[in-house]
Amino acid sequence: MNTRAADLNQATTDVVTAAGAPDDAHRRVAPASGRFSRAYEDFIDGGLEMAGVTQDTNTQTQIVTGLRSVSMVSSRFLMATKSLLVDPAAPNAKNQLTQAARFGFTL
Repeated sequence: MNTRAADLNQATTDVVTAAGAPDDAHRRVAPASGRFSRAYEDFIDGGLEMAGVTQDTNTQTQIVTGLRSVSMVSSRFLMATKSLLVDPAAPNAKNQLTQAARFGFTL
């Protein structure tokens, strides 16, 4: 899971970097968001697998709660990315994306 979390964090950084390129952000964000999507899916799949093999219901609940949190944060991150791409000149758009990317993925 640590490797999957690191991959998801790196994919997040890649999206932020791509979105920050003013001249060709749209072209660069597409492949970066694809990598993010694959890393997100791998992370969630790994968490669900971990929850499935864990016998302790408290631990299962903690894992599922963590996965829900990752899902919500990822959604906010992608919405902030979209907002920046739609209107790069919007006040605080870049700051909102940077803030949304600072969550860090762990379970």
